[in-house]
Amino acid sequence: MRDDDTPRRIRDDDELIALDAVRDILGGMSVATAYVDGELMALKISMTAGERRTHSVRWIKREILELRAQRVERADANAETVKAEIAARVERRRERQRLRVRPKPAAREAAD
Repeated sequence: MRDDDTPRRIRDDDELIALDAVRDILGGMSVATAYVDGELMALKISMTAGERRTHSVRWIKREILELRAQRVERADANAETVKAEIAARVERRRERQRLRVRPKPAAREAAD
């Protein structure tokens, strides 16, 4: 905290990381995916050095690790639902295949 007790987002022990490190932490997502990810862009920090017109974008590693933990938790919570949906789709597909494989009535009568 600063002298005026205003909370700061960046702590003294925080590590600022570039997009490449963020992408690695989040599983190697593409640059395009990173820039359209609303949660990720909400965490970015734009930095300008002195009087320069250029700026760089950095993220706080601690916040990126927290974001990844939240996403893993959400994925785990949804995993059972997704597995059930996949199993239902597979069963519907197998039933359609069973219906297609059955011989037509005329073919059955000719075989008798």
